[in-house]
Amino acid sequence: NGAVAVLPIRGDGGLMAASQTLTAGGNAHQILTDPSNAFVLVPCKGADWVAQYTFAAGTLTANATPHAMTASGAGPRHIAFAPGAQYAYLVNENNSTLTAFSFTAGRLTELQTVSTRAAGATGANTGAEIVVHPSGAFVYSSNRGDNNIYTNRSIDHGVSWMAHDQNLSAGLPPGTDFGPTVVALGGELHVFWGRVSPTVQTLYQRSLDGGATWLPAPQVLALAP
Repeated sequence: NGAVAVLPIRGDGGLMAASQTLTAGGNAHQILTDPSNAFVLVPCKGADWVAQYTFAAGTLTANATPHAMTASGAGPRHIAFAPGAQYAYLVNENNSTLTAFSFTAGRLTELQTVSTRAAGATGANTGAEIVVHPSGAFVYSSNRGDNNIYTNRSIDHGVSWMAHDQNLSAGLPPGTDFGPTVVALGGELHVFWGRVSPTVQTLYQRSLDGGATWLPAPQVLALAP
């Protein structure tokens, strides 16, 4: 229903009843606070905007500019800050794009939007996860359908990009992969995803140099019984 809520935390770590509930927009998909905990962003996949709030004394208040709009039908899904939170990067699920924003006083300003798909890619695809490298120099997003990780580098915080696409299913027989999740730890990247054909598997790939090189082939972590 597009609602977001504030739930106070008890002294023992448990949750109290919601102290506030607001409607952010259709299919509110994520809630992200900035490092100062003074501002909140909520990508709303069904509304094609990122709702923008201030947060003080445990209360959300719509920002002076309440929405950062995306393209019609884009389906904003997940957003992540660059180190220092001067910039933020949004993956749009429905149209497989990545948007770079500047971030000032809790408000997003679009810098550029690029495709997350390799040149010439065809068939159905949706954008899924987004991770910013700790250096702030790389942004990684995953594709469900193309089943790969899109690696993009910007040296001017999203004004221009140098694209590189890495197919992490390379070395495997053809299959149906879904739901990649990317975790950045220091200079390492760890990627997990599922495969439902020809067998049900959980797969893993790793890069020790921020995505420049990868293991020769994915590792199989688990098989369905």
